[in-house]
Amino acid sequence: MSRYRQRDGLAAVECWAKSATEDHRPEQTVVFADFEGGDYGDWKVEGEAFGEAPASGGRTIQKLSGFKGQGLVNSWTGSDDLQGKLISPEFKIEQPYLNFLIGGGRDESKLNISLWVDGKKVRSAAGKQSDAMAWAGWNVAGLVGKQAHLEILDASSRGWGHIDIDQIVFSTHPARQQPESPLERATDFGAVALGMLGNETPDIVDIRRSEPGTAGLFASRQSNAKQDEVYQRPFRERGFASLGRTLTLQPGEAQTVSFTLSWRFPNANYVTAFGRKPGARDINYYSTRWPTASDAAGAVAVRESELLQTTHSWVETWYDSTLPHWFLERTLISLNCMQTQVAERLALQDGMYNLDEGVNCCPGNCTHVWHYAQGLARIFPVIERECRDKVEYGKGFRPNDGSINFRHSISTFNDAIDGQCGTILRVLRESQMTADHRFLESIWDRTRLSMEHVIRKWDPDGDGLLAGAQHNTLDEPWYGQVHWLINLYHAALKAAAVMARQMKQPAVAQRYERIVANGTPKMVDLLWNEQYGHFIHKPGPGKDEQHGSTNGCHIDQVLGEFWLWNVGLDRVLPQDKIRRALESLWTFNFSPNVGDFRNVMTDGRWYAVEGNAGLVMCSFPHGKVEPKSGKKNYAGYLNECMTGFEWQVAAHMIWEGLVEKGLAIGKAIYDRYQPQDRNPYNEIECSDHYARAMASYSAFMAVCGYRYDGPEGKLAFGPRMQQDNFRAAFTTAEGWGRFQQTAGRGVQTGSIELRYGRLDLKELAFDQVDGTSANRAEVTLDDRPLTSRFQPEPGRYVVRFPQGLQMKAGQHLRARFL
Repeated sequence: MSRYRQRDGLAAVECWAKSATEDHRPEQTVVFADFEGGDYGDWKVEGEAFGEAPASGGRTIQKLSGFKGQGLVNSWTGSDDLQGKLISPEFKIEQPYLNFLIGGGRDESKLNISLWVDGKKVRSAAGKQSDAMAWAGWNVAGLVGKQAHLEILDASSRGWGHIDIDQIVFSTHPARQQPESPLERATDFGAVALGMLGNETPDIVDIRRSEPGTAGLFASRQSNAKQDEVYQRPFRERGFASLGRTLTLQPGEAQTVSFTLSWRFPNANYVTAFGRKPGARDINYYSTRWPTASDAAGAVAVRESELLQTTHSWVETWYDSTLPHWFLERTLISLNCMQTQVAERLALQDGMYNLDEGVNCCPGNCTHVWHYAQGLARIFPVIERECRDKVEYGKGFRPNDGSINFRHSISTFNDAIDGQCGTILRVLRESQMTADHRFLESIWDRTRLSMEHVIRKWDPDGDGLLAGAQHNTLDEPWYGQVHWLINLYHAALKAAAVMARQMKQPAVAQRYERIVANGTPKMVDLLWNEQYGHFIHKPGPGKDEQHGSTNGCHIDQVLGEFWLWNVGLDRVLPQDKIRRALESLWTFNFSPNVGDFRNVMTDGRWYAVEGNAGLVMCSFPHGKVEPKSGKKNYAGYLNECMTGFEWQVAAHMIWEGLVEKGLAIGKAIYDRYQPQDRNPYNEIECSDHYARAMASYSAFMAVCGYRYDGPEGKLAFGPRMQQDNFRAAFTTAEGWGRFQQTAGRGVQTGSIELRYGRLDLKELAFDQVDGTSANRAEVTLDDRPLTSRFQPEPGRYVVRFPQGLQMKAGQHLRARFL
């Protein structure tokens, strides 16, 4: 079905499908190739993949099904290594459909059957990563009468690098496939709309096109569709539509025509488990917002100027910075995982977000992966708040004891120590990205209960150390005293103490603080190795408790300190130990050529290869203590370069003043993802577009020295580089803008420009730049003097607004420290 309509500043053509009336005419078919003759006949064979004759069923371990008779084309020879091509004799197309059975890999660029006419490939198809062969085919009605030939290609040697073909026939009917579900329940059931913004009537409106391409597209003619006209074609025919405007331009003249592309595909089927088994049905939440695809485009038309101007403003604000362009790109780019299959919002789950770890990888909003991610909370904080309330403290929460299922969708409940502590820290972060304490008030009782659960289960004697099976993001429960888990536990306690005081529960806060005060020196005494210059892991005594990083230099050993920086809290470990640990990671784990390391340490996945620089998960510069439990999963992890962990260390180094080293790690990631080598928009860990990579945004915050607490009305900056002339973007609970700092001749100036939303401030601070000294501050708002109180503190200049200050978009606040 196709329809044209024009209203509210939008002209749109929309195409959709509805259940077709069954064609009861008898099918007429002519077999072109069934591969039953013992050889390929007149087909030309190139390469080795297809052998000298058709296969007789499956080979070796191949589970092949669905073929007809005995012979078929099958390029699986026991491996996917061989490549080749089959080329058919020429034939004349005499029927409207060309159908065939197909199986094998889904890489259509390297594994396909294709139709060639006049020396050009006009159709192609590939398998669906299955050797259960199924009918497929093409509508070739527009090619009837033309000479053609077929090619079957295997140009892949990767996994699933083979193709299966059988029973090629010409037919009066399309390929018959048994539908898995009614049309209206299919995941590709829906509509697509092409729109043109503005109130002018388009010059080109064609809703009756039957072929793709540009033929006749720009022919001079009147519109052939009227307002709200609907055109219906048989379901078996492909439908196309076009929309456009004709322009006459003089030399040097320019005009702009703005188009929209919108869609509405309501059905979602789970690929990974999400509270239901894979294959279960849900509804994409966005489809409940707009009844049709053109209605979605209409919503854009109404807000065109606002959306366009705001987008341009953000892009200008982000890139109008003194920071290197590569750094700005890399620290923000990982947010695009939210535009992939990693992120779904599903209507039948109460609008809850389904956030996998990576594309079709590891479901359930995994707490021990997602707590590393920092970018989403600072750019789209509402999403993170909703996830805390509905997921970790909703579907994944046990109110009877405070435990959090680290994957809320798995049937076997399992709480991970790092995921639970990281979630508690996330609650404080999400509260800081609001304008008041209402969010924290709504979730604090559950948060406190989850903190109590951690103490009760893993630190029952309250000594500040951990005991028992400590399941974590490396997919094994570690035992004994684990440096990074203890440090993360202490960070969670410190964050919980802050929240307890904000909720007027000082006794609770004091209890948490006492545990940290007792546990931190014990951790240092027990796990700090002065000779090595880093913390170590002391495994448990049991036979099955020996695996872990042991005496190695582990990438996450001070993970809790990284988290404390992100929520603006003071360190718990001694600063000298933190810095030495980070220096050791640089000395022992950063490899200018990871290939040299992996030639020796062969376990694990090659996320960095020969010629790439990277920060390895764990090194053993002082000799490796081998595990005795036989649990080997962790060993592969320790040899890998996973960007989420690397960004965590890079950001932490920058926070701690090791700026060049932190930037070097970030630049190594940037260089690994150059477009000639990899997709630059896809940082891979366990899967594509991996969520942990969003730790990268913390590196941006670290360079800016950004600290923010919305309910407290506090905003602070402390650039770690270019302190005499620094400029970058910032975000807050309800607005965003640009801050700038300059320094010279003993005077330091800091300013913020709010470019969107609003900002409530009680305190604005800048770290003191060396060579400046101030005993007063001149503060202006839009160049007008502003009442404020200057209260310098050690190492920073603080301006307070006793009556509070509310900034609006377009306003400019400046403070000169003299």
